[in-house]
Amino acid sequence: VEGAIHGVPAKNVHFHEVGAVDSIVDIVGAVVALSQLGFPPLYHRPFRLGSGTVLTSHGDLPVPAPATLAILEGRTVRLTGDAGEIVTPTGAALIKTMAEEISSAAEIVPRRTVYAVGTRDEAHNPGMLRLVEAEQRPIERDIFVLRTTIDDMNPEIYQHLQDRLFEAGALEVYLAQLIMKKGRPGVLVTVLCEAAALDAAIETLFLETTTIGIRIATEGRTELERWTEDVETPFGLVTVKRGRLPDGSIKSAPEYESCRAVAVRKTTPILEVYREAASDAGSSRSGRSRSDKRKRVGPHPVASTKRHRTKKGKR
Repeated sequence: VEGAIHGVPAKNVHFHEVGAVDSIVDIVGAVVALSQLGFPPLYHRPFRLGSGTVLTSHGDLPVPAPATLAILEGRTVRLTGDAGEIVTPTGAALIKTMAEEISSAAEIVPRRTVYAVGTRDEAHNPGMLRLVEAEQRPIERDIFVLRTTIDDMNPEIYQHLQDRLFEAGALEVYLAQLIMKKGRPGVLVTVLCEAAALDAAIETLFLETTTIGIRIATEGRTELERWTEDVETPFGLVTVKRGRLPDGSIKSAPEYESCRAVAVRKTTPILEVYREAASDAGSSRSGRSRSDKRKRVGPHPVASTKRHRTKKGKR
């Protein structure tokens, strides 16, 4: 980030404030403490940024500092009128790297709370960090919902549109047929995405469709802890999706694209691959783990030995 701001390669960056002893202690101390806790999943609420200026080796800089804003790209921030630097580049880097964002409306059940106190003594923004250990609950976060209605576009284009929206970072894209004004048949295009993909999704809708307007709303989203694993089937490894229910039990489902790839490679009906993967997914709680885009919440699934099913004439 510093290199990009100053227009020099990262290897040529000379740190000033970030390279000071207190910043190094902050970074190393945070990682050491988390390593002793086993690196549990961390979550943060939207960042509240201050205002004013801060004195640096480059002179007075606006708050939030340029590096802070650059590091927090893709995360939700609130520009407040509170005077002072509430979030520093060091703090932003630590939280951005090690934690994911949850909605301010997320409900948690606190179990333990610890505080760290610094030397800043201000009425509204004291130098204090609060860390809350909470019971596991479904992940809650805010997502954007984009909607547009179209009645004058070649229907062959919609498949291309969906592909481009997913490439832009959409979480989900779906179409619904409807009757619009003057009795014209139309299509309602709905896109779900996170803040980081919002601009790209809007641009894609305008470029790839005939629409001239998009409605945007923010909605809460509750999710189960989820991850993917590979299970062994008579046709080879197939990826399955797993989700942990509130009671701790796990539900599983084969991943369609993985089943399709195996079916094509083995010239086998996809339904057979799907049935085998579903059966093996239910009898296996471990496998060749594949990382998901989202971090796990709470403890990892209990590991167990993979079971290999054998059919007559097949292994």
